[in-house]
Amino acid sequence: MPKGNPNPIQTKEFRNHQFKPVSTLPKEPLAKQPVSLKVEQSVWELIQTLPRKDRIEWLRRVIGDAARNELVNYQASRCSDSYRTEAP
Repeated sequence: MPKGNPNPIQTKEFRNHQFKPVSTLPKEPLAKQPVSLKVEQSVWELIQTLPRKDRIEWLRRVIGDAARNELVNYQASRCSDSYRTEAP
C-alpha cells in the first residue's frame, strides 16, 4: 500500500518560494516549455564559464535576438513562397 499524503496541496506561496528566478525576468511572460538542445563540447564549456545568472540572461538574449532577427525573415520568405503561382 502506498504511503504518504494521498491529496498533497502545494500553496502558491510554497511554489513561489520553491522556484525563485535566478536572474531578472524579461518583460514578456516566459514560455511554458524550455528550449533545450545539445551543443558542441567546446561551446558548452565556454557557456559554462559564465556565472549561472549571467549565463541564463545571455542565453535568453542571444536566442531571442537570433529568433527575432533571423526567423522573422525566414517566415516572411516562406509566406511569399506560398503565394507563388508558378512552379519552382
